[in-house]
Amino acid sequence: PFKAKVDTGARTSALHAVNVKVVDDKVRFSVQSVMNEGKHTKLELPLQDMRRVRSSNGKSELRPVIRTMLALGGKRWLIDITLTRRDSMEFRMLLGREALRKHAVVDVSRSYALGTPFKMTADKTAETTSSPKRDTDLQNIKKSNTKEST
Repeated sequence: PFKAKVDTGARTSALHAVNVKVVDDKVRFSVQSVMNEGKHTKLELPLQDMRRVRSSNGKSELRPVIRTMLALGGKRWLIDITLTRRDSMEFRMLLGREALRKHAVVDVSRSYALGTPFKMTADKTAETTSSPKRDTDLQNIKKSNTKEST
């Protein structure tokens, strides 16, 4: 799991990655999740695309794009995500509007609407904290999804 920030002003999602190398139709890189306690995990995934992205500081950068599964609020779907260095950013992952389109509604008046960030359990797995408001929101999302699919 990654601590992510939803940014509807950003079209494209981004993930902090180091040692990024594009080799033929694959991309090799290392990531550090909230569960890794400072350790990097090396990955190799199919390269989906190379996209030019303008960051919030106005600089344009050509970035590799991977496709991965996003799990959010009890739902899962595939998203495209660019790989870049986000060392100086609080959030290692940025969820842009394209990743959320047709899957999620953003309530800008709330923070951590699906629970607070991950906390480590004794067996080194991550869990989110629960609250009555969060549980009600999840039930409403599930009901809404059921109605849409019928």
